[in-house]
Amino acid sequence: MRIRNIFLAIVLILVIAGVGGFFYINTLKDPVNAQDTTKKEITIESGSSGGQIAKILKDNGLIKDENYFLFYANQNKLANLKSGVYEMSPSQNLEEILKMLNTGGRPIGEKVTIIEGTTVAQIADLLSSKGLADKQRFISLASDKSLFSSEFTFLQDQSIVSLEGFLYPETYFIRNGTSEEDIIRMILTQTKEIYEQNNVFDIPQNLSPYITNINQLISLASIVEKESSSKEYSPRIAGVFIKRLGMNMPLGSCPTVEYITGIHRGRVTYEETQIDSPFNTYKYKGLTPSPICTPTVESINAVKNFENTDYLYFVAKLDGTLVFTKTYEEHLAATKEIFGEY
Repeated sequence: MRIRNIFLAIVLILVIAGVGGFFYINTLKDPVNAQDTTKKEITIESGSSGGQIAKILKDNGLIKDENYFLFYANQNKLANLKSGVYEMSPSQNLEEILKMLNTGGRPIGEKVTIIEGTTVAQIADLLSSKGLADKQRFISLASDKSLFSSEFTFLQDQSIVSLEGFLYPETYFIRNGTSEEDIIRMILTQTKEIYEQNNVFDIPQNLSPYITNINQLISLASIVEKESSSKEYSPRIAGVFIKRLGMNMPLGSCPTVEYITGIHRGRVTYEETQIDSPFNTYKYKGLTPSPICTPTVESINAVKNFENTDYLYFVAKLDGTLVFTKTYEEHLAATKEIFGEY
């Protein structure tokens, strides 16, 4: 009888231990602290193993047990863990954390946004200000397209002079220590992808004979980019310049002069319009030798689908809206109304 009681006691202890163990294990998927919503930023490097990721999470107080994390991930088909930067809190449960890791975090590196209408020099300034590149080295590399033309074959087009105009405006994530060459490669990869997705290299026949190559297309698009205060005006602005090219008139674009002087005040002086430079579209007819900034796809498409009108002139009002006119006399009158004596 005594032996039977001992046996029953052992069985009872095992059952209690088993039930207790089950409930304990079941709590391992719960939040570490449901009340703590403090966000913690963690970085998962590319190539990290599941064990390494589990340790990072445990060290940051985001999971209760590393082994259970791996077990739960495999059991629930959530083991496709991705690299990136994540913001997580101890209030998240295991499933929420794993779903984030399976979706992917933001790219690793410093966030750098190249805005539309930016020049190579301005991009170099931006990168330099963040400690990501040497300004002069970046500019020097961007002036020599041959360094990148074997990898990015669109640069082999003989009309392209340098990378000015071809470093696409976008948000990039750049890691400290990345070389200037690799930063440029990263941006050119985006340029190539955007151009191919939007058939940028296909030049419509109706642009001939004024625009017959990619350099001319991007050059005019860059001028349209700088002239347009709103994308709605871009096709009409492009139409004005196409019409001027057809009439062998100077484009007379202020941004082309500002590109020379580096002074951006919205208007240029008479003295500045007399500067002897092939980029001066007041002094020289035709397009600039190369782009004056990096245009967006919207500006490129505005050139491809320009608005065919009788307008030859336009002037910007103080609120950014544009006034288009057909004759020089009308243009002078509009300018005088906006600015007074010109």
